[in-house]
Amino acid sequence: LAIFSWFLFNFLISKEVLTLVSKAAQKQVSEHEELLASGLIDSISAMDLMLSIQEKFNVEIPFEQVVNIFANTSNIIEFVERNYKG
Repeated sequence: LAIFSWFLFNFLISKEVLTLVSKAAQKQVSEHEELLASGLIDSISAMDLMLSIQEKFNVEIPFEQVVNIFANTSNIIEFVERNYKG
């Protein structure tokens, strides 16, 4: 049961992060999508997305790590999974 709960937790986090990123990018994004380098989101969108993620998941995203975390959707999902405070 604990393993199932862990997978469900990760699935729900991933789904919600992708929803927020898709809204910021104004297009449906996948789990391994490049964001900043591809121009899918710009610096303004990244800041809006950062605020949305911090509010939704109760996480603090260090400003100096924004570029690395927001490089792609996988990094965002991983960061939220590690730092989610419920």
